[in-house]
Amino acid sequence: SWGMAMLEHWKRENATVAMAWGTSHFEEHEMDRPQFIGEPKKSFIDGSDMVWFAPEERFSRLIISRSFLTGLLSLICGVVASIYVLKFELSAPIGSYASVVASVINTMQITLFNMLYQVFDDVRSRI
Repeated sequence: SWGMAMLEHWKRENATVAMAWGTSHFEEHEMDRPQFIGEPKKSFIDGSDMVWFAPEERFSRLIISRSFLTGLLSLICGVVASIYVLKFELSAPIGSYASVVASVINTMQITLFNMLYQVFDDVRSRI
């Protein structure tokens, strides 16, 4: 059937690319990232030494990270909406310059939030 033919073709293609990129049997030699912090523990399967990261700790870090990013996204949406309202309100008093003012403010908020995210990412990667 075509399903088996596709599977066999994919296996050959995968093996060819893995050999060309030097990633065949990569899992056997893979090292943990230097930034990875965990506690040494014996493996449940074969008793060998491994580095363990508790699921509870992972979950708490995930909640903190997602909460911050959700708050930041909400703040960004609010600022962008405020820029549109400001543009609409300024269109009568200053005319076509309202678009220029809105564009400059939008550029500033993009730069500011990019810097804020970079700081968050640096702090997050150290935790």
